[in-house]
Amino acid sequence: MRQGQNIWSHVKNVFRPYAPAFKGLKIPTQTEALSLSSSQKVSVPCPDNSSRKKEQTFQTLKDQNKIAEELANYYEKHFAEPKPDLNNPFHREYLDAYERIKSMPNLSLEQIKFEEVQLQWKKCKTVELFNGTVIITDMPESMKHYWTKISLCEILKKASSKHTTPPIDVLVEIPVIFDSDLFQPHITIVDRAKYVNRCRCNPTNEMVLTVIEVSLSSLMDDVNNKVFRYAAANAKEVWVVDLLPEVVHVYEKPKNGVYQSVTILTVDKFIEFCGKKIPVCEIFRENGRGRKRKTSKEADELIVKKIATDRRKSSKVIRQEVATELGVTISERTTRRRLNEVGYYGQVARKKPLTKQSHRLKRLGYSYSYSTKKNKFWETVIWSDEAKFNLFRSDGKIMVWRAVGEVFSPVCIVSTVAHGGGNLIVWGCMSRKGVDQLVFIEGSLKIELRTMLLY
Repeated sequence: MRQGQNIWSHVKNVFRPYAPAFKGLKIPTQTEALSLSSSQKVSVPCPDNSSRKKEQTFQTLKDQNKIAEELANYYEKHFAEPKPDLNNPFHREYLDAYERIKSMPNLSLEQIKFEEVQLQWKKCKTVELFNGTVIITDMPESMKHYWTKISLCEILKKASSKHTTPPIDVLVEIPVIFDSDLFQPHITIVDRAKYVNRCRCNPTNEMVLTVIEVSLSSLMDDVNNKVFRYAAANAKEVWVVDLLPEVVHVYEKPKNGVYQSVTILTVDKFIEFCGKKIPVCEIFRENGRGRKRKTSKEADELIVKKIATDRRKSSKVIRQEVATELGVTISERTTRRRLNEVGYYGQVARKKPLTKQSHRLKRLGYSYSYSTKKNKFWETVIWSDEAKFNLFRSDGKIMVWRAVGEVFSPVCIVSTVAHGGGNLIVWGCMSRKGVDQLVFIEGSLKIELRTMLLY
């Protein structure tokens, strides 16, 4: 290209429009269109399309009104209501059903109950093969069975790591081949190094390390029948997780169709897996539930009642009294948690002078008598107070159970008596004009000394 030349003159012939301009609607001629519309049978197309095209004649419509009318007739013909064949019994049956539905009121569909879904779920079966005999067993009966199986898989996967020897895989509901027998355990632990073609074949006996069955109501079948079949098939280790009493049966060392080692683990025991100890209680723990509550409603009320009568009781004393009265053994931490639930927390008791009810009434009356005084009166008032500081040790702390807003409640304070020995007393005063100097006093502060300090 040279400067000043138009590039479009060179590339114009290469570009073509995306779609040709609309020149009209091409339709068959009127005679042929009538013959095509009147034919009821479908003819086999001729392999020679060229001869077919030669026989047809077309005309082009350019008038917009005729084009719109032709297209409307086409869509009306192809999207019209289908005409049933009344001689066909199936057509008549469907027409009757349609008329019944059309005459019914417009009501919402009834919801499917959970019991119906559970009933259909129970009808599901699993098929196993043992010694040439087909064995059909039921599927899980409840959601607890299902979620325990899923949570157990997660626990086993967390317990295993990349450095586990041998490396393992956790399989769920995968058929396992033991020689000529076919089993479908709930969970299967396999050796990853041996189970290489996991996408093409099922695991076999030499690949399987542990077989786990989760049981709810079919425990006798799992223990008496399945374990026997696993022992006959020489399965290395079998776990039967029983959900009803929450125990785990561990079967090991198969010999002559019988397991030589049988262990029953309760929720307070541990089960070994991949060199780690897994608490059995973790297997039966539901998500978000945590451990079962140790105390009953009666025990909770008794704990709160003990504090209501004596705020200075420690959690250790309350624990012992609850164990004596109700026979329930709880920890001190559990006792504190029950009190925290109702708003009581262990706090240090505030120290206040010892006063009786008569003293409180006199103080309240004294305060009311001065509440109406003018500012001139307060200009002539001197405020004084003293503080005691122990020289060798503190007076100690006393813990009380206190709720919000009970800081100065009489049951939550420690009464004190002023001017004990082995201490230093400091006296000071202030007025509207300012603060006076501190005065250190040896011994006790008596009324005569107080009067002398003021004057």
